[in-house]
Amino acid sequence: MALLAAKRLKVLDLSQSYSLEELPSEVGKLEELKEINLGCTCITRIPMSIDSLRKLEKLIGVNCSSLSSSLREITHSVGNLSSLQHLNLEGCWSMSKLPSSIGNLSSSLQHLNLEGCWSLRELPSFIGNLSSLQHLNLAGCESLRELPNFTGNLSSLQYFNLLYCKSLREFPSSIGNLFSLQHLNLEGCKLLRELPSSIVNFSSLQHLNLVGCKSLRELPNSIGNLSSFQHLNLVSCESLRELPNSTGNLSSLQYLNLVELPSSIENLSSLQHFGLVGCESLRELPSSIGNLSSLPNLILQGLSLRELPSLSGNFASLKYLNLRNCRSLRKISSSIGYFSSLQRLDLEDCVSLERLPSSIGNLSSLKYLNLKNCQSMEKIPSSIGNLSSLQHLDLVDCESLRELPSSIGNLSSLPRLDLEGLSLRELPSLSGNFASLKYLNLRNCRSLRKISSSIGNFSSLHRLDLEGCVSLEGLPSSIGNLSSLQYLNLRECWSLREIPRSIGNLSTLQHIELWNCQSLREIPNSIGYSTIEQLPNGIGRLKNFRRLILGFCRSLKRKIPSEIGDLSSLEILEITHAPIHNLPKSIQHLSSLKHLNLWSCKKLRLLPELPSSLTHLMMSCHSPRLPQLSHLIYLEELHLDQCDLLEYIPELPSRPLKLYVDSCHKLMPKLDKFKYLEVLSIVKCNSLERLDLSHLNCLKRLYIENCNNLVEIQGHDHLECLKTIVIRYCKSIRRLILQELQCLKLLKANFCGNLVKI
Repeated sequence: MALLAAKRLKVLDLSQSYSLEELPSEVGKLEELKEINLGCTCITRIPMSIDSLRKLEKLIGVNCSSLSSSLREITHSVGNLSSLQHLNLEGCWSMSKLPSSIGNLSSSLQHLNLEGCWSLRELPSFIGNLSSLQHLNLAGCESLRELPNFTGNLSSLQYFNLLYCKSLREFPSSIGNLFSLQHLNLEGCKLLRELPSSIVNFSSLQHLNLVGCKSLRELPNSIGNLSSFQHLNLVSCESLRELPNSTGNLSSLQYLNLVELPSSIENLSSLQHFGLVGCESLRELPSSIGNLSSLPNLILQGLSLRELPSLSGNFASLKYLNLRNCRSLRKISSSIGYFSSLQRLDLEDCVSLERLPSSIGNLSSLKYLNLKNCQSMEKIPSSIGNLSSLQHLDLVDCESLRELPSSIGNLSSLPRLDLEGLSLRELPSLSGNFASLKYLNLRNCRSLRKISSSIGNFSSLHRLDLEGCVSLEGLPSSIGNLSSLQYLNLRECWSLREIPRSIGNLSTLQHIELWNCQSLREIPNSIGYSTIEQLPNGIGRLKNFRRLILGFCRSLKRKIPSEIGDLSSLEILEITHAPIHNLPKSIQHLSSLKHLNLWSCKKLRLLPELPSSLTHLMMSCHSPRLPQLSHLIYLEELHLDQCDLLEYIPELPSRPLKLYVDSCHKLMPKLDKFKYLEVLSIVKCNSLERLDLSHLNCLKRLYIENCNNLVEIQGHDHLECLKTIVIRYCKSIRRLILQELQCLKLLKANFCGNLVKI
């Protein structure tokens, strides 16, 4: 590949080209190059000429095990890359030491990623000279036993990740010189016994993660002097039994996550977030927790609590209570009704919780109530209707809940109600009218057979989702009173036999889905839309209809009525997986139609003239030819999928266009008439052996994937506008010729097993 010609190339991505073993020396003459990605290749050396790439900002050698074994050959070159900001050697597992020349990148290197370098035993002292380094990732360096003394030159370091450095036993006291450090991650450092007292110098430290530091016995008392400290995670610190008294001085501490509760917890009077995530052995809360009078957020997620005890008079400022995944929790004390400031109550995955106390109706400030997957919840108290501020109620997958209190209709502020996955057999008559309800979700209520006529009172309802209600046999006639309804989803309502005539009154309806409604045979002519076997002639009455989605209509065998051409507002028409043979000529009158999707209509043999308003056309067909497309002056994208007999593509409109071809096995693209193509994507076209792009003068992006027999691409070396080339899984292609691609910025050749030379 004549890389020298691609003088404007900015990104060279050769990742996953497993047979690639070397780069040509000419790579050093690509003066505009900013990024090189050699991830997962077999490259054993990088040419010395790379040191001429003065604009190179990112060098990626992820999982280049062959490269790391001969890293000495590139040490000098890397040190001369004066603009290098990102060096990623993740997964270079055989690399036991860093090249010394990295120390020369003091003024440029900002990110150094050595994650998964298992053999790396030590960091050289010159690492302290990287004055611009902001991000140092040593996660998974399992052999790393110690850190060097840190000088004050590492003054820009903000993020230091030592995740699962399992052999690390101690920190040098000089770590206190990292004055700019904000995030320190020591999770999984199981041999680490202590932190140096010099941690007090971390004046900028905000986050300290000590999860799984099983040998850590104590925290330095000086930790209380960290004025910027906000986040401390101590989960699974099994040897840590107490917090130093100075923690009470952490006035900025907002997030504290512990495995056990020390008595000194009451000192944190300014705590904004208190978490006890995953404390499986904790079965009760100490009384001292009630002294956190300013606490707005209490996270008790994953505890083994069997009961939320009486806490009357406490938590006057509490706004968020999280009891998620407290799987043993069976009862909540009625004292919860005293939490007058509570706005969010999260009980998701409390699988043993059987009911809520009636006092929950006293939470006048409650806006969010999450009961998702409370599998044992059998009853909702009628007092729930008193929650006048409630804006979110989630009852998804409360599979034991077989009925709802009628008072739920009094939730006048509720815009959305999620009842997905309930065992309801009937949506009952509800008091009130859900004055603010806009979205009602009843998805996958598989036992639901009947919906009460009271649904017609929901005058603000915009979306009604009944997808997967496989037992639902019909809709009430009152559905015609939903004067604001825009979206009706009846996908996979297998037992639905009819839809009431009153649906014709829904003048605002824009979207209806009847995907895989196996028992539905017709819809009344009042709306003029039936499915499965036939579309009625009255379909043209839906003058405001914008989207018509007919998916998996495998019985739609009759002709589509010509009245479909009267849908003057229709913008999107999708008929997929249907055994139709043609479309009516009247389709050309759909003056607003922009998207036409005929995907997987494999028996479609003839298409009439299409409306000139189309911007996106996606189709499958059983024909060797397509209709004329040159008049589609607004067309932006053309997708051809599984057109098994298609041999050629007709002339396209004279405008910038994107062409996507997938699984058209007989297609032999002759692209001499497609001079305005800007994007060309060809996937799974096994008949394609050679591709001539010489006439595509406007082509900017080329994507080719899974074309197993493609041996050669011709004519692309003279395309002056071509900026991107991506070739993936083309196992027969051995080389690319790039001679005059002045604008090429991105080149990716991934998983091309026979590509051997660049």
